[in-house]
Amino acid sequence: MGRLEKMVNSPAGMAGFRAKYRIPPEVGLEYCHQEEILFKRRTGEVTIPMIAFVEGGMTIPMGRITRDYLRGHRLAPHQCTANLFRILGCVDA
Repeated sequence: MGRLEKMVNSPAGMAGFRAKYRIPPEVGLEYCHQEEILFKRRTGEVTIPMIAFVEGGMTIPMGRITRDYLRGHRLAPHQCTANLFRILGCVDA
């Protein structure tokens, strides 16, 4: 994760990340390396990379247009580029 790792590698950092990107408390966050994502993810969970929030400006809950776009194209959030979330978020606003 490199330079962004310090944002989420401690409980205080994770709380700051949650507040800065307005992630609701009912959404679970877990810090793990990219190699561990497939092993740690359980059935019914969605993995969203941190870069989608930092570079793409993604916030949860998603707007209607973003949600409909992902469903319409049968995409998971981690399959999209970070800028896609910024563009769709601006259209939604």
